[in-house]
Amino acid sequence: MPVGAGRALVILYEKAVVLGFPYEEREDEYFVKTCLTANEMNSLEPELPPHALNFHYDKTFTRPRIRNWVRMAQMIDLFEAWRSKKLPEMEKCPGEPLSWYRIASSVKDLVIKEGHGPDSRISFIDHIQGPCVLEAKPGEAEARIEEEEEMKLLAQEYDLHKAKSAREQGAGEGFGVDRAAL
Repeated sequence: MPVGAGRALVILYEKAVVLGFPYEEREDEYFVKTCLTANEMNSLEPELPPHALNFHYDKTFTRPRIRNWVRMAQMIDLFEAWRSKKLPEMEKCPGEPLSWYRIASSVKDLVIKEGHGPDSRISFIDHIQGPCVLEAKPGEAEARIEEEEEMKLLAQEYDLHKAKSAREQGAGEGFGVDRAAL
């Protein structure tokens, strides 16, 4: 997202805490400079269309046309999480450390308890080899969102939202970003 004269990588941590990192784009990498302060986070501006960075292992990169997630929804979730001002929860110190054998023997039971089974699948997000994976439980379909279609829908919705805002402003009802309208 744009911040000041540059851009920032904005991520969600533990489903409630938003972190922002200004970065410098280099020829073959991104250099993260520091972490944004609260005032800098408040200056972040949403952008249309949202810019997405993909973490990947390969030297070469081709931006995916079909994604497993909706960029606009992710951007809105980040703004809502930032506005909620939730603090991270402190993790309790574990008692005695568990042995590797004990941890390894409980993994299968934990995964089954979460609803996974013989037909579960794990794939890379956006089919890009990297650290981000997508789990699919039996019977779940993988989301497939074409960027061009997302942008067409976004443009349509944005024009409708602008028209609605103009009508409301003319009627003295104010304006604002309505998540349902996007």
